[in-house]
Amino acid sequence: MKTITALELREDLKSILARASRGETVRITYKNKFQAQIGPVQTPKQSNASRVFAANSEVSNYLSSQTRGKLDDLEYREKIKEEYKDHRYLGNL
Repeated sequence: MKTITALELREDLKSILARASRGETVRITYKNKFQAQIGPVQTPKQSNASRVFAANSEVSNYLSSQTRGKLDDLEYREKIKEEYKDHRYLGNL
């Protein structure tokens, strides 16, 4: 990992960005203190929102198959809360 000053970054931004696009990480200092880091873009595997949506769809499908229209909306929501009360993303429904 290369370390450069903020002045060097300002003077040579194009080549620093090219290094980052090739996978290299560059640390930037200002007044001899580490301030920032430029590196390759890391794509997330799956966002939290899409995980919650997928889990909600899974619960909906499961409950629909189990209850077959026997629950009203309030009971349905309570069943979801009960089923996923300890779930990392769905615990606060």
